[in-house]
Amino acid sequence: MPWWFLVVVLGAWLNFAIRFFTLDIMSAMLTSTFGPNGFFLSPHWFVLEGAAFGLLIDYVATKFGGEGKQTMHDQSES
Repeated sequence: MPWWFLVVVLGAWLNFAIRFFTLDIMSAMLTSTFGPNGFFLSPHWFVLEGAAFGLLIDYVATKFGGEGKQTMHDQSES
């Protein structure tokens, strides 16, 4: 599976689990933060945010750390 697909699914799933267990609290918090007519009142935006931040974080980690066997260093070269 490509890294970009896996991290989007994983980030969205983790934020969905948080949203699922804290739906009432999160809805009240979003209403108090953005007001009763705010654009981000739905706690479902949190799932999209998890997917986006997961993609951003893993892009940076893959760019600087490598992917697969590229992350391992050969001990004989040291």
